[in-house]
Amino acid sequence: MGSLPGNQGNVLRLRFGIVDEAEQRSIQQQHGFLGPEYTLREIGVITTGVTRERIRQQEKEAMGRLRRIMESNPTYYRELM
Repeated sequence: MGSLPGNQGNVLRLRFGIVDEAEQRSIQQQHGFLGPEYTLREIGVITTGVTRERIRQQEKEAMGRLRRIMESNPTYYRELM
């Protein structure tokens, strides 16, 4: 699954309210937006106290929402900039 370039996780949450705080944190940590990259297990067990599977589900849900929005509105990505 591709990662969002730069600091767009914050843009998505703050400007558009698309991903919730837990989803944003998981995506940022897994893809290294705020420092080192963490595994799903590290994010789940150490950081948030939920299972690795739940972290995977959160990321899948968030990325699915982003994908559907971008597919239904091709100009959406340009609006993020």
